[in-house]
Amino acid sequence: LMEGAADYFTPEETTDSMLAKIKHLFGQPDTFSGSNVFALSSDQTTPNLAGRRIFIFEDDSFLQGLLSAKLELNAVSPTFAADGLNATLKLKAVQPHVIVLDLMMPKKDGFAVLAEIKANPELKKIPIIVFSNSDSDEDKQRVFALGADRFYVKVMTELSTLIEAIEDLAP
Repeated sequence: LMEGAADYFTPEETTDSMLAKIKHLFGQPDTFSGSNVFALSSDQTTPNLAGRRIFIFEDDSFLQGLLSAKLELNAVSPTFAADGLNATLKLKAVQPHVIVLDLMMPKKDGFAVLAEIKANPELKKIPIIVFSNSDSDEDKQRVFALGADRFYVKVMTELSTLIEAIEDLAP
């Protein structure tokens, strides 16, 4: 757990904040009140997201839990896929308003999923936010060339920024 969890802590975080996140992951109550990165208190909800369908391709279960908790505070129950297999079938079943896509996934990477989505007439207009630990300029250029709308590096992005991007792109 610590190897995966360490990816989602920021350098300026306090030990108390990190412990609160870990406790939350294991079901012990805490609202992360000391953290500005994963602030999950209900006063930070965004009513404009209510009822929006968000599909997230993310293979890290720790991050899935954090994203789910943050989005549920915003009246959104996201749908997750841990790999890119059968992406178009999954997306057609959900008809999401926004897609959040990791690039580094097992079985089928995010680049292939992005190309597949943008090649499909039924799905190509759905906004896509790439949310990955890849930080190379080459990868950024490639995803924008394939049709992504936004690109965020996980370890450098607060979840509140990602939620704002989802709100901005959700019709």
